[in-house]
Amino acid sequence: MLQELTDENPDKVGSHIEDLDENYREKFTEFINLFLSHNIHRVENAMNFPVIQFLEQLFKFTFMQPSIDTFKSCLETWTIFLEYLVGKKTELNQRGEAGDFEKYRSGIVALLRELVKKVMFRSNGQDLMEINDTAEDANGATEWDSFIQECVDIIGHVADLFPEAVLECIVRSHLFPNSAPILWH
Repeated sequence: MLQELTDENPDKVGSHIEDLDENYREKFTEFINLFLSHNIHRVENAMNFPVIQFLEQLFKFTFMQPSIDTFKSCLETWTIFLEYLVGKKTELNQRGEAGDFEKYRSGIVALLRELVKKVMFRSNGQDLMEINDTAEDANGATEWDSFIQECVDIIGHVADLFPEAVLECIVRSHLFPNSAPILWH
C-alpha cells in the first residue's frame, strides 16, 4: 500500500498524496508506526521482507507530505526505526560485537540530508514560515519548538549510527550549500 501511495506516475488516479484526506494520511502513518513499533525486530531480521525497499517507500512518503503535521508523524516513524538501530548497536557494542548497519547508510544519510534541507530557511523558508512559533501547548512548547526538537532528535540518532555523515552534512549545508554531498571514507 505504501508503494501505491508513493507512486509518482502522473497518469495514475488517486496516487497523489496531497489529494488524500489528511485524516487518512494521519491514520496510515499511525498504522506504519504501530506496525514498526511492534514488529521492527521481525521486519529487520526477516529474510523475505524487503526492508530496504520499505524504507525507500517510507522516505518518499515522508517527504511527499503536504502538511507539517503529517510530516512530523512520519518523523515519529523514523524515530522508531532509528531508536531500534541505535539500541541494537549499543547492545552489540556491549557484547563486543559489531553490527552490519552499512546496508542502511545510504538511506539514512539521504534522510539526514533531506531533513537538514527541510529545517533550513534557505531551502524551505516558505513552509517554515507557516509553522506557529507563538502559541504554546500545555508543556510550554510551540509548534516550531516541537518541529525542531523532532528533527534534532532524528539527527542525533543518525549521529549515533553514522557520526561522520552528520558532521559532513552539517558542514556542507552551511559552508557549501550548492555542492553535491560526498561521504568521507
